[in-house]
Amino acid sequence: MRTLAFGWIAAAALTHAAAQSSPPVTFDQDARLSKPITAHWSRAPLRQVAERLSQETGARIACDPAVADEPVMMAVEGLSAADVMRQLARLLRFTWQRRTAQGVAPSYVLFQDRTAQAEEQAEIDRVRNEILAALNEEIARYRRLAQLPPAQRQAELDQVEAELRELLAGGIANLMQRGNDPAVGQTFMRAFATQALVAPVGQVMMDLFQGLTPDQLRRLEEDEVLVFSTRPGRGELPLPRNLATRLREAQPTVPLPRSLITAFAPGDATPVLDRLEGVMREQWGRAAEFRVSLQLQLNVMGATSGLLRVAPEPIGVDGPMGMLFSLGGLMITAMPRSLQPPAEDPAERERRFAADPVLGKTAKLEFPPPQRLPGLLGFFGPAHRAGDLLPHVAKAYGVQLVGDAYLRHAMDVVAPLGAEPQPLYRVLDRLAGAGRRWERDGDIIRLRSRTWAHDRRAEIPDRLIQRWQTLRERNGGYTLDDLAEIASALRDEQIDTLLFLSLAEGGRDLMTAMAISGNRGILRLYGSLGPGQRQALVAGRSIAARILAPHQQAVLVAVNRGQNRSFFSMFGFGALGGTFVGARTPRPPALLATALLTLEVKGLPTEARPPRAEPPAGGENVTLDLPDVTYTFRLTYANGEKDEYPILAVAPKPRPARPATSRENPR
Repeated sequence: MRTLAFGWIAAAALTHAAAQSSPPVTFDQDARLSKPITAHWSRAPLRQVAERLSQETGARIACDPAVADEPVMMAVEGLSAADVMRQLARLLRFTWQRRTAQGVAPSYVLFQDRTAQAEEQAEIDRVRNEILAALNEEIARYRRLAQLPPAQRQAELDQVEAELRELLAGGIANLMQRGNDPAVGQTFMRAFATQALVAPVGQVMMDLFQGLTPDQLRRLEEDEVLVFSTRPGRGELPLPRNLATRLREAQPTVPLPRSLITAFAPGDATPVLDRLEGVMREQWGRAAEFRVSLQLQLNVMGATSGLLRVAPEPIGVDGPMGMLFSLGGLMITAMPRSLQPPAEDPAERERRFAADPVLGKTAKLEFPPPQRLPGLLGFFGPAHRAGDLLPHVAKAYGVQLVGDAYLRHAMDVVAPLGAEPQPLYRVLDRLAGAGRRWERDGDIIRLRSRTWAHDRRAEIPDRLIQRWQTLRERNGGYTLDDLAEIASALRDEQIDTLLFLSLAEGGRDLMTAMAISGNRGILRLYGSLGPGQRQALVAGRSIAARILAPHQQAVLVAVNRGQNRSFFSMFGFGALGGTFVGARTPRPPALLATALLTLEVKGLPTEARPPRAEPPAGGENVTLDLPDVTYTFRLTYANGEKDEYPILAVAPKPRPARPATSRENPR
């Protein structure tokens, strides 16, 4: 059986880093820090919290720029400034530094020391290794499933379909009550993978994966996409003849579990699905050639989960049907067990917490009525956001609460808790969901993301978000230069977070976030160009790769290597709603050096664009901005081949004309 290899981080690295740790700072000798603080933030950067503490105490309290954008939520009443500072440091694994000078009162700076930096990297490395181990376990499980007789495979599918129907019985609102429970996602992905293995196409995909050589497995782990084809092109591998024959003879099926489709279909979806499968099989049967793409991602959309994808594709089929075929292969997911809530005997847990004088306290919560969330989140029904409930929980139970507030948890909502008195630990379980841990420190409760190291690296500073949202509100959309600025300013993990941010705010910028996520590489290349080079592209002229500056050529190389790595390009789309292009194989360096870069802009004339609807009063919904312009970048090579990168965007609306002054209009 083929398995993915991995290694563990050396303990020596942490030992060395421990020597770089900073001793804890004591605040007891500074009377200013005994000032009681009452504050509530549903989300605030550390910079803002430090400014508030400085104002309240008169002490100079600041954050190192590297941590100033770290977001937190808090509900404290009468807690000393010193205790607030201690809890922030414990929550985030940061350190306070006390700075003194003769004749000047001490000042304080919060920073991340080398020990904490090493701990963060070690956590990321540990999770990556656990993802690989979990993927190996899942691959082994599905390999065993593929070897079962057809009747037993069908029984496995029937079982997981029943679990899925039960999960979907209460609609989306019921799913939201489960929070971000990993078991929900695992049930969905088990249904996808089991259905694939029941179908002949999925069995061919598993056999192809099982036949990979150690070198091919290594290339997968190094983020390379492997492409097998019945008609191998440049950079592609020949699909083994026996697998090619089986693939041609296979009958494709609708890739989504039928229980998932029927749960949301307005009527009986069976006749429609049967007709769709008939069309799929007709097109499959007409295809002369096939190819299969294999890809491994260990941080799907920057999250702590892994995905092995083995996707078939009849060559020459594009559009929606190409997407269906691409989804019809094998998708196996896994996530580390350590990031899931620990298994514990429920009765024992109840006894332990009920006996705790703080956690076992029972109170009746008085929450404001749950509101319908904006935009797309409105489908989830009335709900609260965790940060907004903190002051109500603090008041009812007499506790102080601090927690992180990463954007990756912005979509976590808390369904109505009911009117009956409840013990504190049950309320904390609901607030934390499956994505956070909570712990008690006296009468202080800390809520910490289970994926804090990954969330931290994926966080987008509020100051950048506010800048870009101001641009959109002022201009009615984003220019190509704006899109390039966003893609260039953010790391890959942060770009993936744009989707979570858009959905959490109602989905208005969803299409823009998807366009940036799927085209980050080419946008960064455009962003690296000077003003004259950009003007040349917009004017229809080409730019040769050989005349690019070294740093621009480095970006072009990154585009070539990473064009299949975004979540959307994994499924073969050059642009959402655009053309199905399949996996791209990287160009050899010598061929890449011959590239000519061009840009084509298409869209409705300004006067023909439909007006955008404004959100209704009260802000209960947000209008989804739909794309109305396409920017298509092309890299054309000396051998005549091309790579196209179409970007669907929302064009800025025209600015109102200024009234003419006497100087502009002398008449």
